[in-house]
Amino acid sequence: MAVEEEDLLARLLRHNAAFRARAEASPPAGDGRPRRALLILTCMDARLTCLVPAALGLEDGDAHVVRTPGALIPGPQDGALEAIVVSVARYGTRDILVLGHTDCAMEAIDGPQVRRQLQAQGVDPSRLADWEQGAGLGLEAWLRAAGEPEAAVRATCRQLRAHPLIPSEVRIHGGVLDTGSGAVRLVVDGRGPGPG
Repeated sequence: MAVEEEDLLARLLRHNAAFRARAEASPPAGDGRPRRALLILTCMDARLTCLVPAALGLEDGDAHVVRTPGALIPGPQDGALEAIVVSVARYGTRDILVLGHTDCAMEAIDGPQVRRQLQAQGVDPSRLADWEQGAGLGLEAWLRAAGEPEAAVRATCRQLRAHPLIPSEVRIHGGVLDTGSGAVRLVVDGRGPGPG
């Protein structure tokens, strides 16, 4: 059951006050650099919040985690791409793992349906048209379906490998996480010749 927005915000703020009162709010060690020099690009699916670190044996601070719908990067100006470049340049990330997953809603997202849903939720069609004009592409193209997870992961790995701001020394790997079992199947091995 969804929590009302006001109740959710109030609950988050109450928890934060209790968290601070218990003195659990000590600043994290370090400078934001991932201990394992790793960045994971994965999907925004809420099921992955705990599953990805558990499946990969990661603890807080081990990796930067960037989450997008379908672990996709829709265009050259995307914020996820900016985060990846900053992670590499500023924080010394040496490995990038693009991690798609089974049962991903982006496999078959329907752009026209999303347009109708946005308008039903009060998004003004003229504002949407203005956004499309400014973005230089239509909502349907921007919300492109990821397709089969393995193919989407391979395409994102190729996109990152071709990016001029990601040095060739950075290893780019790709895998598909089975949301049922937690198993990761490697589809792109950035260490050298292999799958991909």
